[in-house]
Amino acid sequence: MVNIFFCTYTDSTSEVIRLRYNNLQDLIYNSSSSRKFFLSLPVTMQVALHERNDYIHTSAGLHEHVDAIEKYNHAVKISESLQFLFPNKI
Repeated sequence: MVNIFFCTYTDSTSEVIRLRYNNLQDLIYNSSSSRKFFLSLPVTMQVALHERNDYIHTSAGLHEHVDAIEKYNHAVKISESLQFLFPNKI
């Protein structure tokens, strides 16, 4: 099922159409551009996104979750490197 939202900018010159799907699986099944983006990601990222299936409803949401996962993974790497450098401090 797809929900379509229409938004008009305050100057009334442009419209934005945003498609909202039930979940990630529905999004990548019905949106060829989202599917192409999803399949271009590493398998580990795809698995992490599937774990968030119920929270991803739009293409923008898909991109936001990818960014969030990448930031989290980067923070973990930094934390692990600090533990290596300062093993007795943590």
